[in-house]
Amino acid sequence: MEQVRFELKGWKAAAVAVVLLGMVGYRTSTRFRTVDDAGREVLRTWLVKDYQGLGPKGLAQRVAEYRAGARTEEEAPSKAPVVEITSLSAHGLPDSMVVRVEVTVDGEPLPDGHPVRYLRLMRRVEGDWFVFTETDSFRYYQALMR
Repeated sequence: MEQVRFELKGWKAAAVAVVLLGMVGYRTSTRFRTVDDAGREVLRTWLVKDYQGLGPKGLAQRVAEYRAGARTEEEAPSKAPVVEITSLSAHGLPDSMVVRVEVTVDGEPLPDGHPVRYLRLMRRVEGDWFVFTETDSFRYYQALMR
């Protein structure tokens, strides 16, 4: 069986290296995204619900308590917390991105002690945004390489 062998030397090797670095650089630079005002509002609304206990984890806990018989009556809704987004950055594709959000709640330390949240923000077919799930910092940086 024959072996095919390529040798790049001199200016040809430099040209290939420049092309490869250019492709990687371009691809990485297109993964840094900005979130428009509609996306910011969806994120803020999702975070308010989460801090009220109406997010996915809170609802799952309420269902588990109800099934165990520990929760029989509905609690009155509490006052909505004031969630302020202090920093927001996103990586990924235009319609599916991982967002890094730094928040303050009512100007005090956060109830869960995590000022930074990572969320997957996606666009529906209709064009509006929704929060798909909560994720982690690994997925946030991994979105640069996809």
